[in-house]
Amino acid sequence: MKRLILDIGMKKILVLLFLFLNLWQLYAQNMQKAFNLLSEDQYTKAEAMFVKVLEDDKNNPYASFAIGLMYCDPRYANHNYFAGYKLMLDGIRLYDDYPPETFTVRRKYLDKDYMVFAKDSIETKMFMFVKSKNRISTYDLYIKTCPDSKHVPEVERIRNAMAYNEIKDSKLAADYANFVTKYPFAEQTPQAIVKRNELAFADAMRFFSPKEFNGFMKSYPDAPQYWEAKRLRDSLAFEVASNPASLDNLEFFLKQYPNAKFYDKVKFKRDSMAFAIAEETNTYAGYIAFLNNYPSAEQFELVRSRLYNMLLKEALSGKSVPAIGTFLDLYPEDDNFKRVYNRLNDTLGLIYAGNVSRWSDTKTKLVGPTNTSIDFLPFNIARNKLGETVCAGMYHDANLRANKLNVIKLDQYGQVEVSFTPDIDRLNAISSVALSNNERILVAGSYSGQETDNSKNWIVKYDNKGTQYWNRSFPNLHIEQILSAENDNIWVIGRAKIKSTKELTVLLLNTDGNEITSSLVAVPTAFYKTSTASGKLFLSTATGFYVFDAAGNLTATVSPLGFSNKTTVFGGKTDEIYTAEMQWDNTTGKNFLAFTQLTDSGSVVQVRKVPAERTNMVVENLQLPEQGKLLISGTYSDTQSMNKAFILLVSTDDAIIFSDYLGFEHSVNNVLVARNKWNRLSLAVARDVKGRMIILNYTKTFDF
Repeated sequence: MKRLILDIGMKKILVLLFLFLNLWQLYAQNMQKAFNLLSEDQYTKAEAMFVKVLEDDKNNPYASFAIGLMYCDPRYANHNYFAGYKLMLDGIRLYDDYPPETFTVRRKYLDKDYMVFAKDSIETKMFMFVKSKNRISTYDLYIKTCPDSKHVPEVERIRNAMAYNEIKDSKLAADYANFVTKYPFAEQTPQAIVKRNELAFADAMRFFSPKEFNGFMKSYPDAPQYWEAKRLRDSLAFEVASNPASLDNLEFFLKQYPNAKFYDKVKFKRDSMAFAIAEETNTYAGYIAFLNNYPSAEQFELVRSRLYNMLLKEALSGKSVPAIGTFLDLYPEDDNFKRVYNRLNDTLGLIYAGNVSRWSDTKTKLVGPTNTSIDFLPFNIARNKLGETVCAGMYHDANLRANKLNVIKLDQYGQVEVSFTPDIDRLNAISSVALSNNERILVAGSYSGQETDNSKNWIVKYDNKGTQYWNRSFPNLHIEQILSAENDNIWVIGRAKIKSTKELTVLLLNTDGNEITSSLVAVPTAFYKTSTASGKLFLSTATGFYVFDAAGNLTATVSPLGFSNKTTVFGGKTDEIYTAEMQWDNTTGKNFLAFTQLTDSGSVVQVRKVPAERTNMVVENLQLPEQGKLLISGTYSDTQSMNKAFILLVSTDDAIIFSDYLGFEHSVNNVLVARNKWNRLSLAVARDVKGRMIILNYTKTFDF
């Protein structure tokens, strides 16, 4: 059986070999026949045979060369020197890489030396052909097709002479410029350059304008007329800039002609004119503009000195908040920085005061640095990291004899930037506000509707001018709080319509107000506190702490560790989360502040204790201004009253760096502090037990 299989296999191999030899023999016979036809000048039949060979063997050098040779013969009907020459080059190129022939065809066409000899002969015939045509385009085609031909120099010489002869009587500089560009090495090029320069300069003289002379200089920097063009350009441009002399004309001259002869003269005139304008207006804004726009002016130091004295005088007078801020921005290292900074307190003072329980009977004033005021009763307030504030409340419209809800945004100095009424029909109440770090205002509230409980909750997003971006309704949620995350997403916290106090709904919305995630958190009481950092949400309740990541996922749940429900969680950095509260030490019989550092997943890292300087201290707010420091604010009571607030800066190595204790007219809670752009404490915000909202500008100077 094995022998039978072997015999069958051998037979198959012999059959395949026989077929291969027959095919190769047929292929060789076709080649031989084609060459015979070629030698007999039967080009049409020979080409058909060679084309068939190339269909079976596209890299056959002999077939390519033979077809090219036929195309170069003027007797052939398909005669085309340039197409034939390219095919001959293909045959020579393929020759060395082609495997040795396995059939015997001994003709002169298969010899590479003959191929090269024939190519050179065809180049000469092509040269004679293009001379007979005597066209620039044909000469260019020859140079492109046969770049290595010995006839190329002569072809170029003839072509260049012909091209120059066509333009030698032209009066257009562009004709000579084109010749120079196309034939940079032509014998006639130097002469063309001379003509080009002369005609181009004559054109500039005809128009006689700074623009034309400047264009000539840019196009022909080596022309002998360059310096005359520059002299004329500078003189004309100076005349244009000076008549009439204006900042715009002078600025145009300096920008367009930086190497002009009169540049320094124009610059001095420009600087002097700008200085005169700044002197005439005599405002620090004008002097600042001069310093920004003309840093190399001779008057720079004089203006800087005047600006410093002006700002210092206005800032210390306490009459101009912008002057104070500008001085602090420009001179952060100045010896007078602290003096000027302390004037903020005298300038701003108490900004808000109002009685919530009797707002209809008591006029509430929003008082600014200019002593302007409006009736206003703020209910909700929020701040961003820029030190800006947004508050929402109610005011009385005397014209309509009605009360309206209103939103007010203040800058970091406490000055009103925008005041507007939310553009929602049947507005009933505002439940929360938020202010993003890019100054987007978020307002949440409710209005009358057709639902069974006759109300509908919504969130509206505005820009810093009070123009609405979008509004979203939430028919199945009583919104209690909104917060702006650092990535500008929006955290929403509320309760279901069933008025349950046992579950909180936590939503994460994107910047367009669309829901990303939704979670439920069990809470046994109505009390909870929130804060955001690194795009995350930290929720503190009486039963534990909850950490939501920036994608809205609940990533950690931590037991309360024995803390009271007054504990606040704040994640200042990804790897630093702290809780803080007042505790009693039975051993020492004293109060102390306890700080617990947690990991991002909620694990306890360490517990620190700092002796309390007052009794009955309640932590309301905890921030992490920088690594290793905690900024804490809250309330406390003494033997005489409950209307006290404290601010502490504590290091995480158990040391109090700074402390201050504030008194108010009534007892307060919800004390918040923030830093301004100079990295110092700016505003302390409080709500007293009678419902009044207070924003006190706090400016005791200390560095974080």
